[in-house]
Amino acid sequence: VVTIGVEADLRRIVVTARSLGGHYEPQRRSVRADGGGDNKLVVLPLAPRCQWADFVLPSGRLRERDRGRLGVRVVDDAVDVDTCVGPLGGDGNLRVLVPRVEPGRQAGIAVAIAGAGEQGSGHFGGRWDGPWPPPIQTLKAHQIAFVWRPPECVYSETSCPRAELEAGITCTATRAGDACHYVCPEEVDTGDPVVLAPPLTVRFEKEDPRQRWTDILSRVGQTLGSYVTGDTVYVHADISGWRKDIPGARIRHLEILGADGSARRFPLAGVERVQIPLPGPTCEPLRAKAIGDRVYEEELAPIRGGEVLLDAPERRARIMTFNLLLAQGGTLALLPSAPPEIDDPSYFVVLGQLAARFRPRKPKLARLSGELRLGGTIGQWGFYGTESIGDNPRRTDKTPIWVRFLFEPAIVVDIVHPVSMSAGLGIGGSWPLRSEDVPDVGRFSPILAPSLDARFAVRRWLSLVLQARMVFGERTLATLESPADPMMAERAALQTYSLAGLYGLLVSF
Repeated sequence: VVTIGVEADLRRIVVTARSLGGHYEPQRRSVRADGGGDNKLVVLPLAPRCQWADFVLPSGRLRERDRGRLGVRVVDDAVDVDTCVGPLGGDGNLRVLVPRVEPGRQAGIAVAIAGAGEQGSGHFGGRWDGPWPPPIQTLKAHQIAFVWRPPECVYSETSCPRAELEAGITCTATRAGDACHYVCPEEVDTGDPVVLAPPLTVRFEKEDPRQRWTDILSRVGQTLGSYVTGDTVYVHADISGWRKDIPGARIRHLEILGADGSARRFPLAGVERVQIPLPGPTCEPLRAKAIGDRVYEEELAPIRGGEVLLDAPERRARIMTFNLLLAQGGTLALLPSAPPEIDDPSYFVVLGQLAARFRPRKPKLARLSGELRLGGTIGQWGFYGTESIGDNPRRTDKTPIWVRFLFEPAIVVDIVHPVSMSAGLGIGGSWPLRSEDVPDVGRFSPILAPSLDARFAVRRWLSLVLQARMVFGERTLATLESPADPMMAERAALQTYSLAGLYGLLVSF
């Protein structure tokens, strides 16, 4: 109330006064002074336009640097935070110059704080009856923010789990750095806002695989860190870039080796991501090894962002392996220059070869490999002496033991699992095992022995082999009737081409 002194006779002069604005609300009608000659006062009731009120935030502290992310509305009208909000001292109190609320309008204040959850962002509000709020009022939270920091290494660096508060209030998440920032709910219902009062139960849920866990939010802006408590932790290995179906270099399993000596195998057929269970969150690298047609060395694979970072398997593929071939079969000795009465003889033969195998690491060349073979055959050989002269057909008089030694470079091509083919050229010599047979079959013959193999894999380390082999350079000694005198005989060395067919087993190691 304002009283205005007037030096006038109010019985003769009409004196009025009214507020035009400024700090006080403007008045539409003037107030008339009443009284006699001695009453020289005009009584003018005034209503202030605004007055300061203190509000307490349920959480968070605001400092002057936070003024730019502060928004205040009173009765749906925005408040200028630079002029109508008092100093921000970081104590959680907010002093606001509040306008007078006209009768009939809903009195209330809404405070919005933008920014990261760790800075105390959220949406707060309060209501009151009458034109002015109480001197001090504690606001209620209608939207809160918090932070979830995933465990190191075992969770994705780009995504966040879904979060939900009690009563089904969903939260939106934003990934920033190594943490997920949540706002709950995403939008505030200004007509009927929910009231959020910590402590609150937060329910998290993740995919691939689906897992759920809970945590307790004790205050707004709190940083949570729980993760699938009491459950298995899963990480993933991306193998989409692996070429797993190259014949001869197929990859069938991924083996994870434990510190206790255990080994777990994960099938890779039709899989681009392998889901690997862990007993708990860890950043320790995993001992991993590819399992397939080739031999692969073990590697230590680091874990980052929930992913097991595996090298390309060909980098750890063993280049050189060894194999042993044992085969048996028969040899047909072809004698193109022999007389008609001499049949082409056949002999039993056993083959043994030890080979070093070299396979390139590049996937484009992995179906090809080279072999250096060392070994030979042991079997029979024959000659035609005087005892068989006159026989028709004429057969060998004797079949002494015959030895061949071969050094054989070869190339192997994996056609389609489980079939592979190889071709080689053996270089070496042949001779009789016993020295007393030298007069009948000769001492030593240098030979060439090309071969062609068909291999059928039964296991990674075992194959069935069918082999065809030609041998050039050998001679068969024969006593033949003299064309000039049938009663006379002469010694001849018949050129011989041997065609061998063998079957056996190939053991790789």
